[in-house]
Amino acid sequence: MELASELLEVSNEAELEYFLGKLASSVMRGAKSFIRSPTGKALGGMLKGFAKKALPIAGTAVGGFFGGPLGAKIGGGLGNIASGLFELELEGLSHEDREFEVARQVTRLGAAALNAAARSPRTAAPQATARKAFTAAARVYAPGLVRGRAHCRTCG
Repeated sequence: MELASELLEVSNEAELEYFLGKLASSVMRGAKSFIRSPTGKALGGMLKGFAKKALPIAGTAVGGFFGGPLGAKIGGGLGNIASGLFELELEGLSHEDREFEVARQVTRLGAAALNAAARSPRTAAPQATARKAFTAAARVYAPGLVRGRAHCRTCG
C-alpha cells in the first residue's frame, strides 16, 4: 500500500522512473541489472505508458510535462478510463479513494509483470518477453485492457 501512495505522488517523468525502479527493487533481487537489461527497458517503457494512461495525477503531470496545458488536460482525461480497465467497482468512493484503488492495481500489475519477466528465459526476444509478461499481468489486474483485443496497444 505504501508504493501505491507513492505512485499517487508522482509529478513528472523522472519521478515515475524512480517509482518503477523502487517497485522493481521491492519485488525482485538484482532489480538494477534487470532494469538496465533490454527486457527491463522494454517492460519499463510499457509500465510507464500504462501508468500515464491509468492514473489521472500521473497522466496530468506527465501530459503537462510533454504537452503543456492541453497535454495535461488530455492526460487527466485518460485517467478517467481506469475504472473500466481494472473493472473495479469505484462507485460511491471519494475521488481520493478511487485514485488510491487504481494506484494499487497499477502497482500490483507492475509487480506481477516484473516478476513474470524476470522469471522468463533469457533466450527469448526482450520485447516479446516484456509484452508477454505485461499482458499476463494485465489479464489479472487490468482485464479491461486486454479483454477482446488480439493485441494490447500499451504493450507495443
